[in-house]
Amino acid sequence: MNTITVQGMLPSEFINTYKTDLVFKQIKRFKDRINQEWDKVIHDFLKLDYETENLIYVFVSFMEQDIYIGQEFNRYWYRNNPKAIKEIECRICTIINPLVYLPVDKIEQGHKAICVLQFNSTTKERFQLPLIEGFHMNKDGNEVILSNE
Repeated sequence: MNTITVQGMLPSEFINTYKTDLVFKQIKRFKDRINQEWDKVIHDFLKLDYETENLIYVFVSFMEQDIYIGQEFNRYWYRNNPKAIKEIECRICTIINPLVYLPVDKIEQGHKAICVLQFNSTTKERFQLPLIEGFHMNKDGNEVILSNE
């Protein structure tokens, strides 16, 4: 079973800056280290319509296992209410490494990430997350645990 803890949503100002400025600065900065596979992940991210309503940018806490792009989740619950498990259809379509601020194909166990979650367009079930400014900024216990069983 794969699980991640989603702490909260990123501010829209960061998303707008990231997509229009920061990601391109980081591509230039790391151009000598970007291999063909990494380049594909970056370009797939740049093709996303980040204003579509079925995508959200979130802070994800330390991973308990390696997580890859495409990881699907079918259940969720709020950390402060673990018995109220609900069904959902979503997947990780982008993982952004917070150390280099570039999209990567996976985030390794023990690390945290910024993820873009994509909800199935036919599913109406969504969870509510607070808008937060950084990792570990959600102190209310309403983080969301996503699971694939």
